[in-house]
Amino acid sequence: MRRTARALATAGLTWTLALTAPAVATAEPYCGITWGSTDKSQWWVGETSTILALRAGRHDCYDRLVVDLADAQEQDYDVSYQDVVWDFIAGEELSLRGEANLAVRLNSDPYQSWDPAGRTDLIDVRGYRTIRQVAYRGFIRGGVYLALGVRARLPYRVSTLHTQGQPSRLVIDVAHQW
Repeated sequence: MRRTARALATAGLTWTLALTAPAVATAEPYCGITWGSTDKSQWWVGETSTILALRAGRHDCYDRLVVDLADAQEQDYDVSYQDVVWDFIAGEELSLRGEANLAVRLNSDPYQSWDPAGRTDLIDVRGYRTIRQVAYRGFIRGGVYLALGVRARLPYRVSTLHTQGQPSRLVIDVAHQW
């Protein structure tokens, strides 16, 4: 009888604790961002383009770099975090503001006229939460190379936007946090 009473009391206590225990919290992704920080590339198009302009924007959850391109087509690209990025013009390591280097390569027209005057600060990103610097690394082997100095190795996404008859755009969004 004692064993049965003890077993029932233990079962009741266990059941009560299970019902009153706080639920295990599962962290929601920051702003719903599930991008990750692995390499991103698209090399199936094979077309080249000329850079028209660069612009940047701030959003609630991420900073954005937009590369305006001359052609209305998909754009080949390669974007990845790298420990070291090279300034191909100076032939030396490029020191960027921020704790992480996001290297960008665009398949580009070898005769393009885009040659920025100020290579280390292509656009003003002062006050941005994530992007600290945008630099021109040079043109080599059929590609234009850029680099973003980023606050930390954070998730990012890359997309191309194109409308027939309009210049296309390569868009790089870097999240403010994980």
